[in-house]
Amino acid sequence: GAVTLAAGSTLATTNSAVAFSTTVNGAFALTIRAGSGAVSFGSTVGSSTALSSLAVTSTSGITLTGNVTSSGAQTYTGPVTLAASSTLATTDSSVSFSSTVNGAYTLTVTAGSGAVSFGGIVGGGTALTSLAVSSTGGITLTGNVTTSGAQTYTGAVTLAAGSTLATTNSAVAFSSTVNGAFALTITAGSGAVSFGSTVGNSPALTSLAVTSTGGITLAGNVTTTGTQTYTGAVTLAAGSTLATTNSAVTFSSTVNGAQALTITTGSGAVTFGGIVGGSTALTSLAVTSTHATGITVTGNITTSAAQTYTGAATLGAASTLSGSAVTFSSTVAAGSYTLTIKADEIDLSGAVSGTSALTLQQ
Repeated sequence: GAVTLAAGSTLATTNSAVAFSTTVNGAFALTIRAGSGAVSFGSTVGSSTALSSLAVTSTSGITLTGNVTSSGAQTYTGPVTLAASSTLATTDSSVSFSSTVNGAYTLTVTAGSGAVSFGGIVGGGTALTSLAVSSTGGITLTGNVTTSGAQTYTGAVTLAAGSTLATTNSAVAFSSTVNGAFALTITAGSGAVSFGSTVGNSPALTSLAVTSTGGITLAGNVTTTGTQTYTGAVTLAAGSTLATTNSAVTFSSTVNGAQALTITTGSGAVTFGGIVGGSTALTSLAVTSTHATGITVTGNITTSAAQTYTGAATLGAASTLSGSAVTFSSTVAAGSYTLTIKADEIDLSGAVSGTSALTLQQ
């Protein structure tokens, strides 16, 4: 039956189950310690009168079957299973999961200024339908997150472990920064992937690999110690500097957006696998790489302002470079491909080699 708390309560068993068949309400703290016994909530918690806080500990598992509302913190110590779509809401207080979260349902977490932390894999056993997390106090991921639908992170995200965020043809969206000295992999099928701010500003990610046939949006700088790989069309929503520590930056497809793009990779190679600025010209492009083959261009590049290539350049296809100024600081290996440069100012500081035509138009 329905449970009402008239005082702060601790429910404790010795490795035995605690089960609620229906609602739990009351403006008091509820603590449950069940050892290896399972804890199950059969309905909503705090829906009519929010609990002060909820802390549940069980090594056998915690089952949620609806919304949980508290004015204070929610702490789930043990694996959590969703038996229904659930919204976990606090008033500027934390929501913490110590272990895994599974279940083919939607999970929404809204914590105001409270931090949200996932201490284990999410959707690893059974993918969630979707995940939406909102917190101005920060969101911590400590492993993979798998959903059949969208993943939305509204608030600054910190990686506490290497993480793969995977959806089935659904969007992955970050509203704010992403940081943490770990690898981040995102696979979204035909779902779009959008970064709403800088990535790896403090500290730098180990690496970033994003795959989406629905498009990848960058809205600021991306910094990694290792590689950056963008498999899918990229759109710039703000001026962006992509920086690595002697590691490659690779684009498999097009890059567009009326913004400045700067790439610095040390000794890492830079590869453009498609047309750059074809549908919306970039404002400018500046690429720096000391790699032996340096910068690979595989199609036309169009900017409204300057293009600067600092390092050896190689053509992977016939290419036309169009901008106000085009500057190569080192060699250009055109191979069997034609190279056309259209600019008011053209600077070629190294040898240009190849078996096809070189055309310069001012």
